[in-house]
Amino acid sequence: MSQLIMPQASGAVGVKLNLAIKNTRELDQAHAHILLFGETKSGKTTCATSIVEPALIRVVSTQPEEQLAHLKKLGIDYVRVRTAREVDHVLDAPRQFFSGEWNTLVIDDYTELINFYETRFRNEIKDGRQVYKAIKDHARNSLEALLEGDYHLIVTALERSLEDDFKLPWIKPDLPPSTMSLITSKFSFIFYCLGSPNFKLRTRRDVSRRIFAGNRLPKGNANAFSDEETSDLKQLWAKYQQAIR
Repeated sequence: MSQLIMPQASGAVGVKLNLAIKNTRELDQAHAHILLFGETKSGKTTCATSIVEPALIRVVSTQPEEQLAHLKKLGIDYVRVRTAREVDHVLDAPRQFFSGEWNTLVIDDYTELINFYETRFRNEIKDGRQVYKAIKDHARNSLEALLEGDYHLIVTALERSLEDDFKLPWIKPDLPPSTMSLITSKFSFIFYCLGSPNFKLRTRRDVSRRIFAGNRLPKGNANAFSDEETSDLKQLWAKYQQAIR
């Protein structure tokens, strides 16, 4: 009987690939990927800069500079971006743009950043049907590259009331569906900033108030976070690291 020869799945026969076999016991998440969302003045930026020492943080801000005034005493390096071109100049290679030693990149805020992309592509693309596809592809490619970086990635966004499949309104991040699908699949934390007077974080969904939030705590340690936590990312990151050990 002749031997059955299975066809190759691809044409990459003989191409040497640098692939390594690892063991799940060695897994350790070195960097946090966090989305913070809420209304204006809910403490998003202050919370975003609480994960490490200020000297190790770099901020990409889409906001007027007076909105960073409350961070003045912290002495954090930042850049103000006003257009999609400026955004790409920084985010295409943040390690090249920001000098010195740092381990945390904050983007404040991503809702406005998407608006920059919309302005750009509406000017560049005549076919309106292709505008949102271009925004989706560009934002997704940029975010995927940032997620591979050797730093904490903290993104802020405004909130928006959006209907679910049952036509019920939920408070969710004001971001395009394609961007949110990437964030929900790749980010470890999506926290809702509750704002004044306590400025706490909602760490998981609140069905009664229909607030979208979530985390990737392992089932065995799902209670490592309270439903509402203080807005201290350094403390929450330490709790998470302990929970996955």
